[in-house]
Amino acid sequence: MSHQRRKQDSADAHFFVYTPGIVVPRDVTHVLVHHSVEVLPAWLFQRCRHLKEVKLPEGLREIALQAFCGCWSLDHVTLPSTLTKIGCLAFAYCTSLSELFFPKGLTVIDEETCVGCSSLERISLSSTVTTIDDNAFYDCSSLRVVRLVNGIRKIGKCVFWNCALEDIILPATLASIGENAFVDCRFLKVVELCGGIQKTGATMFRGSMAVDCITISSKAFVIAESGGNYHSQFVTEGSITKTDSAQVVIASEGLNSLRTLEMPEVELVIVRILQLSLGWDAQRERLREFLAPYELRHKQEATTLLELSLWKAKMDANPGNKKECRMNCGAVIIIPQVLSFL
Repeated sequence: MSHQRRKQDSADAHFFVYTPGIVVPRDVTHVLVHHSVEVLPAWLFQRCRHLKEVKLPEGLREIALQAFCGCWSLDHVTLPSTLTKIGCLAFAYCTSLSELFFPKGLTVIDEETCVGCSSLERISLSSTVTTIDDNAFYDCSSLRVVRLVNGIRKIGKCVFWNCALEDIILPATLASIGENAFVDCRFLKVVELCGGIQKTGATMFRGSMAVDCITISSKAFVIAESGGNYHSQFVTEGSITKTDSAQVVIASEGLNSLRTLEMPEVELVIVRILQLSLGWDAQRERLREFLAPYELRHKQEATTLLELSLWKAKMDANPGNKKECRMNCGAVIIIPQVLSFL
């Protein structure tokens, strides 16, 4: 046996070794989960209030319902890379836990996973996470750092209620944000939307007094529904005013190419799509299909501007050869005010 292995075995000697079917003492302080365990059963360590450290093996696939609920002294846990499911309330009220890194392979953060983890300051979500369910980090009052990565599609209701977030970036892949998602985030100042098509729940930022608006990188249609009536606003100044109403936000680079005379028709079609008796995913897909030609036109215009810029640079470098430069330019679209650009 190697020296390193003997040293590790000595360090683990005071750990209680859990194997399937064994009864866990309520006063256990250190646990080593055997490498044969693939699923931690529901309620396994519930209210083991002296449990300070647990070592989980590679090969573990699931942590079931309330497995560590109420483990007040648990201050650190490393989730194995093989983990694909964490059950509801799995780490609820682990009030000493300060950080949690969710591994790749995990797609859903279940309801109330970390509710009431009052010392939790930082979480890291992998690129495979698509859904954060209702109340997942409810009342994690010290939670400051959350980075949502591209690929996430849904944030449920009350997910970050009463957290200490200072800023949040909402990826373009995000499709829906539930009611009260960021309620009472008293330190939250910066909310940035990276584009896309989102449905946001009512009172999303209620009580988050430091938030004045949502910044956005492109033009957007913002549509609010009340009593069956739709009220839309075309946002061009890079920010959306905070509101307690449920909204649909459509932010697309394609809207940068929208002509003034086209706006009423575009707005009408968007409202008609939202009135269809379809689920949100189907409505969102219809909106994407409708906006596709405008996005293509925007890309063509951007390409044309680049070609014109290169042509102008070449023309400036060869002032006596303007005619040849003009003939070789591939630009085919005339953009308003392009002559002043040149």
